[in-house]
Amino acid sequence: MASATSTLCYDIHGVDADALVNIGLTLKLDAKGCRQFSNYQHLSLHYRRSSKKIHEALEPFGYFRSSIHAVLIPEKNRYLARIDINRGPQLKIATINVGVIGPGSDNQAINQFIQRFPLKSGDRFNTVTYEAAKSGLFKSARNQGYIKASFKNKVLIDLERYTAQVTILLDTGPRYYVGSVTFDTHIYADSFMRRVVPFKSSEPFSSERLIKLQQRMEQSYYFQQVIITPDFERAIDYHVPIKISYTVPPDRKYTIGVGYGTLTGPRISAGVSLRRLKNTGEHLEAELKLSSVLKGVNANYYIPGKHPLYDEWLMGGNFKQFSPNSGRSDSTTLTVGYSARHEVIKTNLDLNLLLERFTISKLPTEKAHALYPSFYIAYLNTDSVVVPTNGILLSCKVRAGLNELLSSTSFFQPQVNGKLVYSPFSFAKFIFKGGAGLTTVENLTIFPFSLRYFAGGINSIRGFADSSIGPGRYFVLGSAEYQNRLYHNLNAAVFYDTGSASNQFSKPYNRGAGVGLVYNSFLGPAKLYLAQAISKTTRPYSVEFSLGPEFS
Repeated sequence: MASATSTLCYDIHGVDADALVNIGLTLKLDAKGCRQFSNYQHLSLHYRRSSKKIHEALEPFGYFRSSIHAVLIPEKNRYLARIDINRGPQLKIATINVGVIGPGSDNQAINQFIQRFPLKSGDRFNTVTYEAAKSGLFKSARNQGYIKASFKNKVLIDLERYTAQVTILLDTGPRYYVGSVTFDTHIYADSFMRRVVPFKSSEPFSSERLIKLQQRMEQSYYFQQVIITPDFERAIDYHVPIKISYTVPPDRKYTIGVGYGTLTGPRISAGVSLRRLKNTGEHLEAELKLSSVLKGVNANYYIPGKHPLYDEWLMGGNFKQFSPNSGRSDSTTLTVGYSARHEVIKTNLDLNLLLERFTISKLPTEKAHALYPSFYIAYLNTDSVVVPTNGILLSCKVRAGLNELLSSTSFFQPQVNGKLVYSPFSFAKFIFKGGAGLTTVENLTIFPFSLRYFAGGINSIRGFADSSIGPGRYFVLGSAEYQNRLYHNLNAAVFYDTGSASNQFSKPYNRGAGVGLVYNSFLGPAKLYLAQAISKTTRPYSVEFSLGPEFS
């Protein structure tokens, strides 16, 4: 067992993090910057050689004229080596020549990368940036099918002139192409899978594209696990065969959501997803909602588009009874539409036919109909849809109808919404929400009740009953919530909400505030709030509960 005097720790100053890591590796130090020795003689020998090794560790970063001041300090249970480094000037690149030879010497993508090569004459020499630049060029070649590309490099250091001459020569080697694509699994029809897999025979082989395709397939509605295997050993004339095997999620998926508010009573939603009605990807989604304010059922039939991982068509129907405090409507909506998703952007374009019978307060019952297109675009970037640590959702929706085209009255209705989840620390989370919308309408009296704006409820202005604020032509919402971890997945929350849904834009805003408990479950946050409607004269309290994904 080593004695206390056989421990040597280094306290190093004057270098950045990358250089410090390299010094630690060169001196073979542990994570705390220390090293154990069997006796003092070995420790002393290591310390005497350390200055030379530190000089060598700095050279890859362009420091060839560094000076080091070292002091060995005996302490109670160890020796401390205090190292102060003056790095001196950093070597500069006098000339840099980057070229390409082989079959890919005239490849446009490779030559474009060389034209904007990250290293230039006059730059400071650093092996980190040097290797990163080489890696970028190598990646560019591999993505063009030159998977066996190699380098012939030369770096000449002139210590008298204190400059470096860099030569990088890429030998592309032969170009490889996508060969035959076969499927080891046959749950889906080959015709569907050919649309899922975008590769065409004889296009340049790219490992990066294969990896991205695998990730995209596993994130999609249709697949659970995907394995894509290129078979280089069976390549013929540089065409690489590709095998794809996959597993799929269960044929049926059931979902349930629950909520409760002392002002509106229980809320229940139940859904079913029939994932594979056909082996060409068609599927059905249906949902039932029951509460004192809203009772309805909707179903959508989805048909995969030309690129099933990114787009689909839908046909659907929605039957709804909507009865907030201010009125009641019974409506039927038929929808046909197209949706597309690319990375973090989702768009929907729908055509809707709405038939509605409604009454507002004690006014006579009205009948309304509308044939209107709607366009929706959303940006969602989050680390988790269910329980995010950080995420942002921005969306815009526009609906419009014309009296001359099967609508009771002409209208135009844009709306924007946003939600930000931000966790500056592991124990702290902020949630901000906001939204605004307006309606320009020719005849408000016969404008469908269900298309008007409402506010209130756990997802809007807490302390007010669901959809108890409104109906209105204008909509504004702002919300701020702070959550602080109490124990594991249990968090305390405090919030403030404000907003309005009314026919007068300048009408005073409704305001709610309160506290709550939030438990992060695998189904999403379970939220229990004690809310107060602070803008009401009586300032009443209410208890509200919900369970479901944060971004839905």
